[in-house]
Amino acid sequence: MMTRISKDLRLVWLLIGATVASFAPIRSLHADEPNGQYATLAEALASPVFFDIEQAKKGHTDTAVMLRMEIARQQLMGLRSLPFHLAGIRSSSLEGLDACHSSMANLRQLNNYMPDFEGVAKRALDAAPGVLKAANKEELSNTDKNAIGGLAVKAGAEIIGGLVNAYQASRERDAYRKAYVTTRVEAVRAISKACATQYQGTKKVIGNSLEIVFNGSWNNSFTRDWLCLRNDTGRDLSNCTILVNLNGYSAQSGNRESDSHLHYVAKWPAGKWIYAPYPSKANDGIATDESADSVESVSVSYFSDQGWDRLTHTYHGPNYDKDVKRYFETMLKPRFKGSWYHYDNHVFYDNGFQFSYDGDLSYFPVSYITVTAKQGLRVTTMKWTINGGKMSRGSNMWLSHLDFNGMNRPETIDVYFEFPRSSYTHTVTWHFQ
Repeated sequence: MMTRISKDLRLVWLLIGATVASFAPIRSLHADEPNGQYATLAEALASPVFFDIEQAKKGHTDTAVMLRMEIARQQLMGLRSLPFHLAGIRSSSLEGLDACHSSMANLRQLNNYMPDFEGVAKRALDAAPGVLKAANKEELSNTDKNAIGGLAVKAGAEIIGGLVNAYQASRERDAYRKAYVTTRVEAVRAISKACATQYQGTKKVIGNSLEIVFNGSWNNSFTRDWLCLRNDTGRDLSNCTILVNLNGYSAQSGNRESDSHLHYVAKWPAGKWIYAPYPSKANDGIATDESADSVESVSVSYFSDQGWDRLTHTYHGPNYDKDVKRYFETMLKPRFKGSWYHYDNHVFYDNGFQFSYDGDLSYFPVSYITVTAKQGLRVTTMKWTINGGKMSRGSNMWLSHLDFNGMNRPETIDVYFEFPRSSYTHTVTWHFQ
C-alpha cells in the first residue's frame, strides 16, 4: 500500500508543484504548531521552492500554477480569527485568489478539457495529514488511507487525464494571469511587512549562513532563472520565510528592472539545497516574466525560529562570465556556416561575409560582432553593433563594408562575438585556402 501511495502522490505533487520535499504536502492548517496561522498564510502565498531540481522544472506549468493557486485559496478560506497584522493580508490575498478562481471557472466552461482544480484542491487538503505521515514513513490510519486514495483517484481522473493544453491564449486566460501576478506581487509586499512582527525577538545568525548560487536566463534565452540556496547554519531551520530581490536590466531597453519573491520552508535541514525557479519572458504560460532579464545581483533575507540574516550575491562579473561561457560552449552548441562574397563591381554591393547560426537555442544574445579578414599581409577589421541584441537560429547575417572591397578571397575570417554585460568573448574562424 505504501509503495502505491508514494508512486501516485509523487506524480500528483509534481503536477501541483508542491514545495520543499520529494512529494511534500501543502498542509491545510498549522494550528498545532507555533506560528501556525502565519505559517499557513505564508506557505499558501509563497512562490514554490523544491528540494528536488527535477520537480522544480515542472513547478510553473499552467497546471501546477492553477492548482497551487486554488489550494492557496482554500487554505486562506479556512483561516479564522487572525491577528491584526495577518488579517489584512488574508483579505487582500483572497481578492486576488478569488479572481483567479473566477477566471478558472470561466475557462472550464469554455473548455471541457480543463481539470476540476477546485475538486482536486479539496481532496489534496483532506489528504495532507496522511501524505505528511507517508512522507515521514509513519503508520497511516484508515481515514488517512481513504483520503489519500481519494486524492489519487481524483487527480488521476482530472489532472493526469486532461492536462491544461487544449486552450489557447484568450481574454479569460489573460485575466487569470493578471490576477495571478497581482496576488504574487502583493503577497511579497505584505509578508515582508509582517515579518518584523512575526519574528520579533529572534536573533541575527552569527557565522555561516546560506550558500547562494544563481544562474540567469541569459537575456531570456532560457525559460527560467535558477536560485539555489543551501542551509549552512549548521542547524535545521523551521518556519523559515525567505524574501528574494532580483535586481538587473531589461534586455530590450537596457533600463534597470527588478522583481521580488516570497518563499516559505516549514523545515529546512542543515546542509540541504533548495531550488527556486523564476520564469523568464521566454516561458510561455501563466507564470512568465518573474525576474529581471539580466540579473545583476540577488538579495536574500530569511527569517526562521532559529534566527535571521540578510545576504547579497553579486551575479554580474566572474559568476555571470562563467555562466555565459558554459551556456555558449556546452548548452548553445553553436554551429556556424559562412561564405565570403566578392563583387567585381561595387556600385550596388560591397564585399563582405555572410554567416548563419544553427544550434540548440532559438537565439542567443550578442552585443557586437567583429569580422577580421586576412589576405596575405593585409588585415581588415570591422565591428558591428547588433540590432535587437541577439542572433536567431536560421537567420543570415550579412556584414559588408567598402574597406573589404580590396580583398578578392581572404585566407581566413575571424568572427569575434561580444555578449551583453559580460567580459567573456568567443571567436569562430573560417579557413578558405
